[in-house]
Amino acid sequence: MTAVDWTEDDFLGGQLRLRQPRDGYRIGIDTVLLAAAVTPRAGAKILDIGSGSGLISLMLAQRYPDAQIIAIEIHESSFKQGKENFAASPFSERIT
Repeated sequence: MTAVDWTEDDFLGGQLRLRQPRDGYRIGIDTVLLAAAVTPRAGAKILDIGSGSGLISLMLAQRYPDAQIIAIEIHESSFKQGKENFAASPFSERIT
C-alpha cells in the first residue's frame, strides 16, 4: 500500500482550511461555485450527497451558522478524509 502525501490548503481567502491528497482528485472552482449557489432557509437541514473531502459541507456550515449538515460519502478514503476535515473545523458539531 502506498502512503498518501497530503497538503493543507486554504479556501475563501484562508477562512477554511482543507486537507487533501497531493495527487488524484483535488478541489476545484466547481466545488466552490456549487456551494455558493446554495441558499437554504433559516435553520435548514442540508444533505451533502457525495461529500468527498467535505469542502461544500464546510462552506455551508461557515456561511449558514444555524444550518445542520449531513454529509454522505460512499468511498472509504474520502469518507475518512471528510471526517478529519470536519473534526479539525470549528463547525464539527453541526456536521454529521
